[in-house]
Amino acid sequence: MEYAPAVACFALPPLSRARSPTSIPALDLVESLLRAVHEWMALYVPDLASVDPLSLIYSERKLRKGKWWTAFTYMGVHGSYQHAVQNLVALLTHGYRPWASLGPLGFYGAFFGGGAAAALNGPSKNLQLQRQLMPWLSAPANLMRRAESLLPLPSQWHSSLADLSERWAHMSSGKLARVWQPHVKVAGCSAGVSSLAGVSFCLTVEQCYDLLRTGNTSPNAWYFLCLVHSSFS
Repeated sequence: MEYAPAVACFALPPLSRARSPTSIPALDLVESLLRAVHEWMALYVPDLASVDPLSLIYSERKLRKGKWWTAFTYMGVHGSYQHAVQNLVALLTHGYRPWASLGPLGFYGAFFGGGAAAALNGPSKNLQLQRQLMPWLSAPANLMRRAESLLPLPSQWHSSLADLSERWAHMSSGKLARVWQPHVKVAGCSAGVSSLAGVSFCLTVEQCYDLLRTGNTSPNAWYFLCLVHSSFS
């Protein structure tokens, strides 16, 4: 029962139920098992099937309407089975050390706290949205640079027009992101899993430091040293 809140994030079937085979048999097996669990729950927990996943997804527009709980419930909705399987495997991979070192309170604090912080982090989401819009908005500038030999215009004109288009793309991306951001819907527990991964890494560094400080030259100390080194390299 202690793991129930984390397992609940994978209780609902994803929005898209199309099968997405990968080149990794283990992930395909996890997806098949997750599908079987969802089919079993649909038979024996019929009330769960009546839950509308779209009502749990987070957006700033919902937050402004007072639906603050969606900053947590969005973690239980995934876009596809591939999305859910990746998060489930990452949770099992990075969740053990925080659970063992910090206990259930620290584990869930990092998991749900990281998810809520990511949902409420408006500037970060605005920047991500700008980066997604830039390839489309900067297409005219790129086209002008590539078509310099095709259009009968002086080279200075091509450069000036391309620079103006690039500046327009940067300004427009910020304005469009601010307008569109309240309507962007967020789903998945990737932020919570990333938070656990960060906590796990910090605990690993701390343990490595303690081993070196005490003069421990056991294989475990060198293992942690190699782990930390590989993380920064």
